[in-house]
Amino acid sequence: ASDQEYLKSWKPEPIQPLNSAVDGVVIIRTSSGLGSGFFVNVGNRTYVYTNQHVIGDMDKLEVIDSRGEAVEVGSLEVSNSQDLARFQVKRRSGFVLQDTITPSEKTIVLGNSLGAGVVTTATATVKGIGPDEVEVDADFVPGNSGGPIVNQSKEVIGVATYIKRGEDQPDWVKKETRYAKARRFALRPSRVDDWKAINREDYAAQVRKLELKWQQYNQAYWTYNRDLSAILKNHNARQKRPDSTITTTYYSDGYTSSSAESHREKKEASKRTNFRALDRFLEDFGDLYRLRETYINVDYLKSGMRGVDELLGEIQWLRGEVSKEILH
Repeated sequence: ASDQEYLKSWKPEPIQPLNSAVDGVVIIRTSSGLGSGFFVNVGNRTYVYTNQHVIGDMDKLEVIDSRGEAVEVGSLEVSNSQDLARFQVKRRSGFVLQDTITPSEKTIVLGNSLGAGVVTTATATVKGIGPDEVEVDADFVPGNSGGPIVNQSKEVIGVATYIKRGEDQPDWVKKETRYAKARRFALRPSRVDDWKAINREDYAAQVRKLELKWQQYNQAYWTYNRDLSAILKNHNARQKRPDSTITTTYYSDGYTSSSAESHREKKEASKRTNFRALDRFLEDFGDLYRLRETYINVDYLKSGMRGVDELLGEIQWLRGEVSKEILH
């Protein structure tokens, strides 16, 4: 009975707070790039938070803490709607999430700027607050993705996620304002409640499938603009030629002689050649049309690749453009 009472009353040792904000940051390496992450304590568990786009290719995932020690990551959870992911790790000191944000609040952005392998810090001011995002004015750059934005109490209010580029030629309304320059946005992790547990290998396989579809589309698009458009123009020019050319020869004694050169066989040969090229081009779309059937169970991945419907819409447009250009 005493053992049962002990087990009921037992509580894990409280997790000690961070001595330094830098100690809560990790450097993330994959086979395709470098990014950032950070430790978060949620109840009695510790997670490494980061962006989904940082861990897309997990074949050689490495997580390194600020002391240079490897961090063993466990089960993976991803947000179904936002560019956020988290790995469970052994309990250790980490940040806590804060949902309250004050306009013009002073913050610090930490991360692996430009993938240099060091944790950088930059002061920032909150410039905008939304239901899911916060805008800050710190100059975070590639490599900072997945890193924390913390308030003066070392609480995380945002995850550095993306940069919206400024206009190269701003109109007079935006000229000489901050809206004509690049703007930095962070997701608010405290607002995410749609975590989905997923096998790491399964997640990586889904990312690779979508990347392949996107590469196929880009290849087909540029093939059309560079190579196929030239084929179509050549095809149309040949098909517009008359079936034959009549040559008339005039003789000095007043007689004339006419001969006809047929172009029909050349036109037919050209048509066969160009249609074969066209068929090869359209075959590139075969797998793309089956994109709806691809096993993707994370909604964010679909939207992150510009969306299935938008992609298929562009493919349909492209095929329409091809068809319009053909003279049969």
